[in-house]
Amino acid sequence: MRLVDHDEKGATVEFWANAVIKKIHYVLYRSYNIPGHKLSWRNISCDIESIEGSWTILDTDDSKLKILVYDSYVKVGMLLVPEWVVRLGAMSKAKSMAENLRNWIEQHKDSSR
Repeated sequence: MRLVDHDEKGATVEFWANAVIKKIHYVLYRSYNIPGHKLSWRNISCDIESIEGSWTILDTDDSKLKILVYDSYVKVGMLLVPEWVVRLGAMSKAKSMAENLRNWIEQHKDSSR
């Protein structure tokens, strides 16, 4: 992953990923929809047809607990990699992605106030 550009509204991020059969390259624009609560992304360019999704953090009755909702929509198109393979790979990384997001939020929460 490489950060291409960023400002208070979002960031352009470049990725290289191993899609089992083929390595893919894509560039996403990440929008900070609701700072500290919602981040969404869409592809700017990619080797596959389209990528979009979001992370949403929801409050609960317990102020120490949050609900994290991860939505990801990937259409591989003519990549010659079955969509279920891409989906399986993404799901296998969802836990570590959530942990990385939590750690990033913890590191930056004081600067957002």
